[in-house]
Amino acid sequence: MEYFVIGADGKEYGPATLDQLRQWAQEGRVMPHTMLKNFNTGQVAAASTISGIFPDTAGTVPPPGQGANWNQPPSPYPRQAVGYAVDDGNKDIWGAIIRSVLALVFFFAFHGIGLIFAAYGVYYAIQANSKGHRHGKTALAISIVTLVVIGIGWLLRAKAATGS
Repeated sequence: MEYFVIGADGKEYGPATLDQLRQWAQEGRVMPHTMLKNFNTGQVAAASTISGIFPDTAGTVPPPGQGANWNQPPSPYPRQAVGYAVDDGNKDIWGAIIRSVLALVFFFAFHGIGLIFAAYGVYYAIQANSKGHRHGKTALAISIVTLVVIGIGWLLRAKAATGS
């Protein structure tokens, strides 16, 4: 029996006998997916469906779950890297600034709560400085000065209240 080989360009080559097709298959010129056209009937079929061209592969069937026709294994699912929040001390800087300002306001308005806010301002400035924020030392200096000023204000008020 003779067959035409239908090339990738769509042209027909041949006719060729089964012996020639078997030799071309061994040389890699005919692949199992290569389309062949029967010279007598005109029927078109893949080379793998015509017996005698390729050796019997009954014993070499891949195990289930593995594809036999893959050119390359499937690529892994592209996963995004998990992002972690970085605490750079920015919130602590703002906490120190806001509490230092509130400490001064509350010292003059409510006569005492300002000391508590000033202490919290120092705490947040220390936290920002320990996290390496570039303005951590500045916030620490401002909040300590605020605490000292309010402390001196307390002493002056206490002296004025006692009359000494």
